[in-house]
Amino acid sequence: MALDGHSSSSSLPFVISGAGSIRGVSNVVSEFGLKAPLFITSASYTLHPALKKILRRVDKASLIFGVTSAIDEPYTAQNTLLISELFSKGGFDSLVVFGGSNLCNFASRFVYDYAQLSQDKTNTHHDSVGSSNFIPYILIPTELHNTLQYNNSNSNGITMHEIPKVMTPSVNGLKPIPLSVIIDERIISAS
Repeated sequence: MALDGHSSSSSLPFVISGAGSIRGVSNVVSEFGLKAPLFITSASYTLHPALKKILRRVDKASLIFGVTSAIDEPYTAQNTLLISELFSKGGFDSLVVFGGSNLCNFASRFVYDYAQLSQDKTNTHHDSVGSSNFIPYILIPTELHNTLQYNNSNSNGITMHEIPKVMTPSVNGLKPIPLSVIIDERIISAS
């Protein structure tokens, strides 16, 4: 799967949509040069058949990965510290988020907070966290709301400009934008 020149510095995520699009997760991870993703999901999605399929494909691709379902509520400082510790100690280089809108929004906030925590630990003080400090992450939403324009007849399945606005809230004027958003209509309709 070629990402057609898409780079992690792009201002919009690479969007993959359609039935069965989760089959490409390990390819997306590899194409972006990621080696060790930490999968984050909520306890309610731990046994989701699609997550199991994704993890089998990632395992077949011989990628190092970890999974946590410790997040079962919207963003809290305690969640950030927990995931931050797992991320650091596990030697992960990216996140793959499988869940609903609260978890997707938490991921965006976590990516920003982690960059800020990392700066604090190295005693580098800047007025704001730069986007180059953000952890690369991929979103696999299990639900879409009416604020996100999703249309099966559209060739992309989703209007790309809607994703940063809806799924990545601005944090101090900066937006941690996901590398990719994978929207599989089978997961959306089954959730």
